Amino acid sequence: DQWQFEKFAEIADYFFTRFNLGIILTCGPGEFDQVEKLTQCLSKKVSYTFISTELSVLLGITASAKFVVCHNGGYMHAASAIGVPVAALFGLTDFRIWKPLGKKSVVLHKDIDCWPCTSKTMKQVCWDGKPECKELISPEDVINSIKKLCPEFLDK
Repeated sequence: DQWQFEKFAEIADYFFTRFNLGIILTCGPGEFDQVEKLTQCLSKKVSYTFISTELSVLLGITASAKFVVCHNGGYMHAASAIGVPVAALFGLTDFRIWKPLGKKSVVLHKDIDCWPCTSKTMKQVCWDGKPECKELISPEDVINSIKKLCPEFLDK
């Protein structure tokens, strides 16, 4: 239930180009290959890639972030809990149950006819790891959500 690397790269490039924001990529020990693939899609050099199994260290770095763009999961909840603005990408998972609870969080999801997912309504493309409800989220959707969460990024 992953989003395309090119879409993450487009968001990173947008904020780097317009606001000179550094890009920090975080991952767990088993996800470094995904970070490498994403790095190859970026037009600018990544400021820092962070790999750690220590939650306290990860949250220390996250606390200094202007915002976080991530899939739904534990990191999303942790970033939201410490008050960092979060743009959370949801696909198959029911955001009504699992959404981030922070005041500076937004859920990105496309409501399509087969959602919420069940084993009976799930399409083959979803079983293959490319759910349409997440694939339809555009980088522009995410960028606009971040601008609403963080008015300092409204175009001047």
